[in-house]
Amino acid sequence: MNAERLATIDRCRAARPAARRRWARIAAGALSLVLPLALSACLAGPPPATASAAAIADSRPLAGTGAVAFHPQRALLAWADGNRWHTLDLDSGRRSDHLAEAPVADLGFAADGDLWLIADRAERWRDGRRLCRSEAGDLSRWFGADAEGAAVARYSHSDGIGPLRQQLWLSSDCRTVREDTRPLPAHIREVGDDPGEPLRTGAAPASSGLAAQLPSLGADGTAPRRTLALSHDGRWRVLEENGQRILRRTDAP
Repeated sequence: MNAERLATIDRCRAARPAARRRWARIAAGALSLVLPLALSACLAGPPPATASAAAIADSRPLAGTGAVAFHPQRALLAWADGNRWHTLDLDSGRRSDHLAEAPVADLGFAADGDLWLIADRAERWRDGRRLCRSEAGDLSRWFGADAEGAAVARYSHSDGIGPLRQQLWLSSDCRTVREDTRPLPAHIREVGDDPGEPLRTGAAPASSGLAAQLPSLGADGTAPRRTLALSHDGRWRVLEENGQRILRRTDAP
C-alpha cells in the first residue's frame, strides 16, 4: 500500500469522531425542543369534552310509546313511558328520569318553558321540581298552556249522545278556573286528534298549531314513518317507525 493511500485512510479515520460529535450535538438540540412540548402535553391531559349536539348519535331509540314534546326555546326533549317520564338535554346528552304517581297520558311545554304533564292529575314542573298538582283527576289530555295556566280534559261516554269532552281551564297553580262539558265533535274520530277549545277567549284552539309543526314524512319503503315532534330550531325530530320512537338529528328543518 503506497504512502498516499495510507494518508487518505488516516484522514478519514480522524474525521469520524468529529462527525459523530456534530450529529450528537444536533440530536441533543432537537431533543431539548421536543421534550418540553411532550411534557407540557402530558401535564395538560386530554382536551376538555365539548357539550354539543355531536354528543348524541344522529339516531337513537326512545323507550316507550307515550307523549313526546320539545322545549320551545332550548334543546330539550321530554317524553313519557308508562309511569315514567324523562328529559334529555340534546346539547350535553344529560338525561333525567322521573317516576309519576300514575301513568303519564300526556305532556307538553308551555311557552315559558314550564313542563305540564297529565298523570291522572295535571302537574306543572320547572327545572326538575314540581310546582303544583291539580285536585281534578281522571284527566287524559293536555291542550296547551301559557303564563296564566293550562287547558286539559277528561272524556266519558253518554248513551244517546256519544263521547263527551269535559275541558278544564287551570290556573298557574293548578286550580280549576272553569269547566265545560260538550259532545266531542263528530269529525273527531280519536281522542288524540281532539284540539280542544281555545285556551283563552278569542284565541285559536290550544293545539291548532301542532299539525303544522309536525309534518308527515310519508313512507320509507315498507316501513311507515311519521314525525311526532319537531324541535324549535328544526335540528331534531322524533319519528315513529314501525311502532318504535326514534330521536333523529336533521340538517335542516
